[in-house]
Amino acid sequence: MLKSLVKSFKNWDIYDANNKKDYYVNTEEDLDKMRYEGNFISQIIVNCNELEDGFAYYSFKFEFNYCRFGFEDGTESVMYKDKIIFWDDGNSMEYIYSFKEILESGNHYPV
Repeated sequence: MLKSLVKSFKNWDIYDANNKKDYYVNTEEDLDKMRYEGNFISQIIVNCNELEDGFAYYSFKFEFNYCRFGFEDGTESVMYKDKIIFWDDGNSMEYIYSFKEILESGNHYPV
């Protein structure tokens, strides 16, 4: 699972406000560093009951200062293979959309 998450993070630049540095996640070690040393991601929650045709739903609990687009209460993502096709903020750890609703909304990247 972490390898898949690393792929989805590759284009996200992570800003550490305390050190005034940008970080990029390219390896599992980079992700671990931001999770544990930087406290960027305090939780990754994967709802294994919500897997359908290669889609996975998961929530991140962010520390606000460690991400340019960070939200104090986290963000939800829907991932297809190694690509995030949809994400939304504001309701971390709550299931807010069904896969059908996401695909029918047109608010996703083509898969």
